[in-house]
Parts: sequence; structure tokens; C-alpha cells
Amino acid sequence: MTREHQSSVRSRTLASAAVAAAVVCATAIPAGAADGWTQLGDGFTSPLGLAVGDDGTLYVGEAFIGQLTAINKAGVRRTLAQAPEGSFLPGVEATGRGTVTYTVTLPPEFQDGPPAGTTLNRVLPNGKATVLASMSGYEADHNPDAGNSYGFVGVEQSCLDQLPTGPDAPPQPQPYPGLIDSDPYKIAIDFDGSRIVADSAGNDLLRVASNGQITTVAVFAPIPQGPLPAEALAELGLPDCLAGTSYYSEPVPTDVEIGPDGNYYVTTLPGGPELPGFATVYRVSRATGAISPIVTGLSSAVDLAIDRDGTIYVAELFGNSIAVIKGGAVVDRIPIDSPGAVEIRGRTLYATSGVFGNGSIVTRAL
Repeated sequence: MTREHQSSVRSRTLASAAVAAAVVCATAIPAGAADGWTQLGDGFTSPLGLAVGDDGTLYVGEAFIGQLTAINKAGVRRTLAQAPEGSFLPGVEATGRGTVTYTVTLPPEFQDGPPAGTTLNRVLPNGKATVLASMSGYEADHNPDAGNSYGFVGVEQSCLDQLPTGPDAPPQPQPYPGLIDSDPYKIAIDFDGSRIVADSAGNDLLRVASNGQITTVAVFAPIPQGPLPAEALAELGLPDCLAGTSYYSEPVPTDVEIGPDGNYYVTTLPGGPELPGFATVYRVSRATGAISPIVTGLSSAVDLAIDRDGTIYVAELFGNSIAVIKGGAVVDRIPIDSPGAVEIRGRTLYATSGVFGNGSIVTRAL
């Protein structure tokens, strides 16, 4: 994903949260105030990552301040890890009684060119933190989505010549290939102990083995947003000749979980402009890497959790809801203010709420 065109959640939340919220046109629910939610704690800064340890310890990725925070059952908080200054820490996953894997990435708004030093990291129960792998290094060497084409693909050149240029023009309307960029966003721990990483800027799903070796599991296809109506084009400052066409956005994988069937489930949202209703949950075959959509029509899908019966819960950040998916269809939406993460432990649903202000951790019985 290009630096100018970056539409992963970290970019969206910093640069255009208010605009996106207005587009989705949802009414915010005060954190912890919706029926059925119980608040466990608040005062978290941008809690986009959440994991629940085997002993009930909560691990929160306070993304924009680059901090990994642990909260024990008594509510006592301590800082487990601090990312380098200026870095984000959005992804968290826990195993056993205190081994935590987390991602470190860099905000695109403050970087020139592809990021250097996006990493997958681990902190042990004794507090020792280590880097497991360089995600940006793998992206620079392999660029798995290089064969994708994004933008107004297949549009006549005479129409493309009418596209605006300059600093006020929409980002990347001209067709462009998958370029070198890396944003390791969320993580799942596989059965063999390897880490499965959703790289939202690389547009792919990666495996990090216990020895740090990285391989590509799957590359997601561009998302066609459209057909675009004339009124939308006018709002975006684009010419009428594009009416009825689609914009092929980057797929931006935002989370990965392992389902009860052993396959990988991934949320994606379209790279900008992100129109409501184009976020998707995919199943990725463990055996072959084949990708198939489970449900489409979601908005700002940034995280998911899967129950033992296969029910999928998706955090719709700007939709102020958690979508409940059964049998490939949304059967319910649970109101919650700007959820950044959702997890399941036993018969309890955990979520982070209010990620743009006084962030909270809330729970709800299933």
C-alpha cells in the first residue's frame, strides 16, 4: 500500500475518523452504557489490541502510544513493553500464563517511503522482550501483492486524463501496482506455535515460524468499490466519466483468527476511499491458502472473534457495533462505541470500546 494511499486503521483513526464516522452515519453508544455490557476498566489510550490470558490476565495494545499493558484480575495494571518512540502497537496475542506476542509498526503519516523496522515481537513471563521477525524486511524482499492492480483499473485513458492532480487531489486515482509497504496489524497463534500475521499494508497473510522465518499464506485481491454514483464522484472531486465504474481498493486485512475448523478467518476493509458496506470476512484454507468470502457488506471491520460453534463476532469500528455472523449472514448487531478489538474466553465476550477517547474494556455474557 502506498504511503499516500494508506488506509489501514491506524491511518484512518489519525487522519479521518470524524469523516468516516459521518459516512457510516451511526449513533455512538457511550462506552459501557449499552445493554448487556459490563465495564472492567477505562482510561486506555487507543486500545486497538486485546488478548485474554489463560489465567484471566488482560493484555491491551494501546496502539497510538505504543504501549503493551497487562491488567490482572484485581485490576492492577503494569506496562509489559514499550515500542520505540513514534511507533504503534496495535496487535496483541497471549499464550499460556504470560507469554505475549505483539506487533510494532510505524504511522505512515510521519514517514517518507516504505517503513523500516515493522516487527513481530514477544515478551516472556519474566519480562524479557525480543524481536521475532522483521515484517518490513520480508515485504521489501518479496512484496507479495506486487501482482495486484489498484485504482481505476480498466478505465479508458481519456477518462483517466481528466483525473485531478496536485496536493488536493484524491489519493492514487490512477491505476498502480501493489508497492512495498508493511503494517503488521493483528496476530493469531497457530497450533504449531507459529504466528499468523495480518499485514494490513502488505495486503497479505503471513506465517512467522518459531525460528523467525516468514512465508506468505495468502494474498488478498483488490476490492471493487462501486458502481460509483455521480453524486459520490462529485463529493470526491472526480470527473463524471467515472460514473458506473468501480475503484479497486487495497484489501487491508485487519485481523486473523483460527476457527474451530482449523482454517484462518480474516477481516478486511477497503483502502480509501472506504465506502460503507465493502468490508468482508474471508476464510483462508489452512491446507491450500485458498481464499473464500464468508460475509460481505460490513463496514470498518477491524477485528473478529470466533466462538466454538462457529459464530463470528466482528468489531465494526465506525459502525459502533459488533456484528454477529452465523451461517454466512449477519444475524444481529450489538451496539458499542467505536470497538477496536473483540475476544472470546469461555462464555464471555470481551471488547475494547471508545478507542478515540476514554478507551474501555467491556464484557458481555454469551
